[in-house]
This record gives sequence, C-alpha cells and structure tokens, in this order.
Amino acid sequence: LEVMARDASTVRGDRPFVFCNLHAGDGLDDVVAWLEPQLRPDAPRRPRLWDGRLEFTGPVEYLSHGHLHSTQFERRLAQLLPDRYRQQPASPTPMPGAAALRYAGDGTVAWDAMWADFCDLALAGGPAHRDTLLEPVAPETVRANPDGYAAVVAELARGIELVTGLAVKRDAAPGWIGVLCTGEEMALWMLRAIIVENVSVRRSGTVLYLPAGPDFRLEAEIKNVITVVAKTHHYWSEHAAARTQAILRQGERAALA
Repeated sequence: LEVMARDASTVRGDRPFVFCNLHAGDGLDDVVAWLEPQLRPDAPRRPRLWDGRLEFTGPVEYLSHGHLHSTQFERRLAQLLPDRYRQQPASPTPMPGAAALRYAGDGTVAWDAMWADFCDLALAGGPAHRDTLLEPVAPETVRANPDGYAAVVAELARGIELVTGLAVKRDAAPGWIGVLCTGEEMALWMLRAIIVENVSVRRSGTVLYLPAGPDFRLEAEIKNVITVVAKTHHYWSEHAAARTQAILRQGERAALA
C-alpha cells in the first residue's frame, strides 16, 4: 500500500484518492461521502470533472444505465475492443472446463501450449477469469518467506515470457511482478482489460505490475495471473493488428485519391 500510495500521490497531486476493496466494502463510505454533494442536481458549475479531463457546462447529472450505454459511450468502448465484438457481442458464459496444466518433457508447465482459444474479454462483457479479486500480499508476507516468494516470481516470469514474449521485471516492489509492454497505449489497454478479469494490476509508464505472493499455488494463483496476461495479450495483439490494417487501408485509399 505504501508503494501504491506513493504512485497515486504522484499522479493525483493534491487531489483526493482512497484505496477501496470492492469485495469487502472497505473505503466505499469515503468515496460515497465525497461524491454525494457533487452529484446533486444543484451542484455548482465547474469547468471540468474532478479528474480534469472531460469538460461539461452544467451540474453533474446522476449516472444511470442509460448514460453508461449512450451512443457516445458505446462508440468509445468499441474503439477499445477487438473488431470481433463489433460483429457479435461477447458471451457471458465461460468456456466449458478450465484449461488443465500441461507439462513439458522436463516436468515444467508448458504455459505456451495450454490454450487454443480464450473466453471472451470481461472488458467486452465476457466472464471474468476469477470470481473474487486476486490482491497483492503485504511486504511483510514476502519478507517472511523469501525462498517461496522467489520461486513464485520465477514461475510467473517464466510463464509470462512464454505466453507473451514480453520482458519481465522480477525485482519490482515486494508483492508485485512487472511486465514490460511495448508502449504506453498497450499498457493502458491491458490494464483496463486485466482489472475486470478480477486480478489486481497497476501501471507505471509502460510497465504493468501484477500480484505475486510466496503462498501462490501453481494450479491456482500462479495460473490465474499467467492466464489473465495470456488472455489480455492475445486480444490486445488482435486489436492492434486490426488497427494497423485499418491504417494501411486508409493510406492506400489516400494514395489512390
């Protein structure tokens, strides 16, 4: 939490923030108390929303299902999703049976040979990979079992490198393992996609940080982290390739015009 607080302070400056545990309900009272006066119909006009990004000209309106699924919202969401979801909505039903661990000849898990396909992205409306949020462990837990922690980080790193080809940062803050994305756009996209799969994630520049703990089990938490990274990286690659093709087609049309 100290590292997260430091990172949040760097981004937020003197603007308020609070850590929340949605599953346990921790921190929600503080958020509601802060939001309530700003969401009243008679709230004073402000040039921007609290995060400083989106301008508006009147009092904040109460959010509703209709607001969230407005044409503007749907258009923005469509830009973030692979093309397949523009033709067919995501299925909320998990694929039958979780992928079983496969082992190579040397007895290690063959992470790069486990999946032929993935469930739909939770970001697009598919099922979240986990029912509950996988959270980082406290630094004290890491320090209490350094050998166990080192073994978990090593297996996470091996698996993530196998399924993505991305470099891994093993010496991150205790309780986290870093994944080096190819750019900030990729890091932002994967961060959005990972968190709704119910795995904690934070970002610093082009590096994503995912939870690691000395008590993580191969068939459970280790597999959860690697699966979610594999799944979101798969869909990011599909999304990025489609965008590249679209840009190339636009260039060809412009050249012929």
